[in-house]
Amino acid sequence: MFDNIRSADELYATENEKEYYDRKLSEYQDIYSIKQAITAYSKIKLFNIDQQQKLKYECYSNCYDNNQVIFENQEEGIKKLSRCLTECKKQTKDLKQFLKNVDKLVYFKNQTCHSNCDQIINYNADQTYQEKISNKINVYRCRWVCENKLDRRYREFWLKQRNDIIDQYSNQMAN
Repeated sequence: MFDNIRSADELYATENEKEYYDRKLSEYQDIYSIKQAITAYSKIKLFNIDQQQKLKYECYSNCYDNNQVIFENQEEGIKKLSRCLTECKKQTKDLKQFLKNVDKLVYFKNQTCHSNCDQIINYNADQTYQEKISNKINVYRCRWVCENKLDRRYREFWLKQRNDIIDQYSNQMAN
């Protein structure tokens, strides 16, 4: 993605140098912002467990429907109902724990990755404007790579793991 911008350098060769580097910085900031938005969308899709929540409440309803006889044998009926409700909660509980772990991991990995990017900046007093902007551009390139890795994990690796948890419980309920 960044190579496309680099190949367009010839278009700006006649512009004032400062305007050129300001434009370049703005382009990299925009590309990074777009990648952040795409990553946020992938995260929203991963963390969407509305369907599982709906199934949990349907399961609750079935537990209550199937245990209408609670009042005939109260103690045994309450135990049976409790087991049924506990089974209904397992999938969403496991999913929520998985997503919580993903969220923690993402936070620390992203902090580390962005910190490493920020260390790229090496300002000193006698740098030219071009060198300062180049440093900032390199930071945005680096951060884009961080976001891209994260986006791929959301869309592929973690989504597959989430779906495996869902499938595991779907197969158990079918049996």
